[in-house]
Amino acid sequence: MVIQKLLIFAAIILLIATLPLPNEFYTLLRIVVFGVAAYSSYYYFQKEASQTGLLLALIAVIWNPLIPIYLYDKFIWILLDIGAAIYMLALSRKKVIE
Repeated sequence: MVIQKLLIFAAIILLIATLPLPNEFYTLLRIVVFGVAAYSSYYYFQKEASQTGLLLALIAVIWNPLIPIYLYDKFIWILLDIGAAIYMLALSRKKVIE
């Protein structure tokens, strides 16, 4: 299903973000992760899986490109990137609520 592919794509670029890359990549990362997390959050709220929807909404807020959160510590971002990637990969492997 489309939602699973989007979650896998976002997880892959989150893992790539742990590497030292130019700032333009991180801007693109924020846009993609925000979009996937916001769309997925809406999807799961519609399917009455509110806990999943809430966690995805939190991910969307953290990677929000419009009002970005600056942590100024690459190590914290690496931990957040890995955590969000693991969550999205685990979620993509679950059977999607029809």
